[in-house]
Amino acid sequence: MDRIIRISEKLGVPFRDLLESLISSVLDIVEYDMDMARALEIIDALWDLIRISGVLLPREAVYRIIDAVSDSELEEIMRILKHACRWYAELSRLKRGASLRDLKILLSAWFPDASIDIRSSPTGAKIVISSMNYSERVLCIVREVAVEFLRSLGYRVVSAESGEGIVSLVVEIGSREESA
Repeated sequence: MDRIIRISEKLGVPFRDLLESLISSVLDIVEYDMDMARALEIIDALWDLIRISGVLLPREAVYRIIDAVSDSELEEIMRILKHACRWYAELSRLKRGASLRDLKILLSAWFPDASIDIRSSPTGAKIVISSMNYSERVLCIVREVAVEFLRSLGYRVVSAESGEGIVSLVVEIGSREESA
C-alpha cells in the first residue's frame, strides 16, 4: 500500500484515482485473458521490451520492412535483436529466474500473431512457433530470436529449424551452458 501511495504522490495523482485506474486496467486485461498472473507477466515483459526497443510498429509494417531490406541490413537487424534478447534474458533471469515459460512470454510479446507450443520431456523440450503471416525472412528472425534468448538463459539448443510458417526448436533440459 505504501508503494502505491508513493507512486501516486510522484505522479501527482490522488491515491484513489490511481487505484481505480489500476483496477480498471487490470480488469480490462482479465476480461481478455483470465489468467491474471500470465497477463501481468506479459505487461511486465512488454514494458521491458519498450524500454529496450522504444517503439512497437504495427506488425504488417514491420513484416514489409523486413522483406524489403537488403541482406546486409537484415543481418544488422538480427544483430540488434540478438543484443536485445541477451539484455532481456538477463533481466528475465533476475526478475523471474530462467525458464522456458519466459521464452513463451517473450515471443508472445514480440510476435503476438504466433502460436507457441512448448512440450517438455524428462530430457528436454520441443518448442514450436507457428504463424501463417510469416515470410521466410520473418521466420528466420523468429528462429534467431528464440535461439539467442534460449542460449542467453543458458540452455543448450540441440536443433533449430524453420520453414512453411513454423519454427521448431529442441533444447536439452538440465543441460544449461554458461551464457557468454
